[in-house]
Amino acid sequence: MLVGGFLFVFGFGGVLLKTPFFSTLVHPLPSESRPQTRGDKLVFWGAFVFSALVACFIFVPMARNAQVWFPDAQNAVQTSFFPFRMLNSVLLWAVFNGLVGFIVFFLIYFLRGKKHGATLESFKVSPKEGLKILLYAVTVVGSFYAIIHLIYKFFHVDFRFTFIAARVLENNGMLRYSLMYIPFFFIFYLSNSVRVNNTMRVKGWSEFKGTLIGCLGNSVGLMLILVIQYSVYVATGRVFWTTEWLYVNILFGIIPLMFILPIFNRYWFNRTGRIYSGALIACIMFILMALTGSVAYIPI
Repeated sequence: MLVGGFLFVFGFGGVLLKTPFFSTLVHPLPSESRPQTRGDKLVFWGAFVFSALVACFIFVPMARNAQVWFPDAQNAVQTSFFPFRMLNSVLLWAVFNGLVGFIVFFLIYFLRGKKHGATLESFKVSPKEGLKILLYAVTVVGSFYAIIHLIYKFFHVDFRFTFIAARVLENNGMLRYSLMYIPFFFIFYLSNSVRVNNTMRVKGWSEFKGTLIGCLGNSVGLMLILVIQYSVYVATGRVFWTTEWLYVNILFGIIPLMFILPIFNRYWFNRTGRIYSGALIACIMFILMALTGSVAYIPI
């Protein structure tokens, strides 16, 4: 059911782009990057490794900072200010990673890419089109959750597999709190779309190769955390991060979503020629999934 629900999002989103109203979101695809030279490969893989290491080694520090920046949620005090305890650490990690991703991209673009014909065509969007993209994303994700609620009403089941679940939105202000988290998380989701659709579309690369490298680039840093945590456990009988072990454990549910995120970004980029639709759909959808599966201290 979870896989089927995800496939519905892709299919329904594609159909909507063929309607007269949303067809204006479709633009010609920008040109691919030139075939990589030796220097291009060094820059590309250097940025790949750097980004993965940053993603790995700032996760736990961001978890510690979340305990300071969001003390009420951390201490199980009811609050309306970012009340989702575990998600707050991921929020700080995502914002930091997203900003680092933008910095790395624009540094490479202005110092190297622009000189060799790279463009920012995929960034172009008018305010009117931006609002239509938002409406489009809300329509796609809203339809996904409408199906979940319909199935839950008749069969009392939702979409889930192990640590990943798309649950019904209970009447506890979940949508209101999502508006608190989504804008900050969107920094990361948009940064990922920029990376996947601008630096990983290279002439001579197949669509599968570019997407797979994007999936690995988005998740290998977090995978490294689990490798460190449990390889130390196997060797010594004690995990590497002891007081932050719970934050490390939430990665079992985050990593699969991070792995498939570039698929969302690439799918909608190939159909719209822009970086925004896939990032926004995935952001709204994944954050709602995270909120409904996280501990929260919301005032009653």
